[in-house]
Amino acid sequence: MEKKKLGKTNLDVSILGYGGFHLIEAASKDAANLLNTYLDAGGNYIETAASYGDGISERKIG
Repeated sequence: MEKKKLGKTNLDVSILGYGGFHLIEAASKDAANLLNTYLDAGGNYIETAASYGDGISERKIG
């Protein structure tokens, strides 16, 4: 997966992020499979928030 530098840091961030909002209604097994597929493809930018389903998204991501 293509990556770009994050601002003035030395961090390389994937150009496609993984948004956690959609995980609110996903089964835990499906959420794990989706995340593993993203990571296997070289992704490393994961976005979530405590307000997504009152923390459900964060718990499913780990």
